[in-house]
Amino acid sequence: MQKEKAIQLEELPEKFRKAVVKLMAAEDMDVLQALDFAAVLVEKNSEAWNAELQSRANTLYKSRHMSELNKSRAEWDKVTAKKLEEEHRKGYKEGEKFVKEVENVWHVPCSVCGERMTFYTWNPGFVEAYAALKEAFADWHHSDCSTG
Repeated sequence: MQKEKAIQLEELPEKFRKAVVKLMAAEDMDVLQALDFAAVLVEKNSEAWNAELQSRANTLYKSRHMSELNKSRAEWDKVTAKKLEEEHRKGYKEGEKFVKEVENVWHVPCSVCGERMTFYTWNPGFVEAYAALKEAFADWHHSDCSTG
């Protein structure tokens, strides 16, 4: 077996050397990788050249595709989060408005522990009946409180 001689860029013809150096810089390759790639490029009509070309094209396409996909996802996340927040606020305000307009709430103290108990009604006659309701519920207590 012969020992391989180290390749010196200075030994290459000037135009070829410049092309290899440009390739090394553009593709971030070492000398051997650049020379191998250059050999493939020289064989334009070969299967190896077509395979390398296809491989590089796919890599670039996938890179761009993933980049665009990630940008779209990030934008979608921003839009969706903003829309969800807007809808949450809108729903909360509508619910609050509904409760204020339709639901009547009153509190009476528990007859055992004294903590307040909350009651709700949708009865439109609540305002007129409030005093009677408060009196009727005056002896009520929490289910956990005993009268014992």
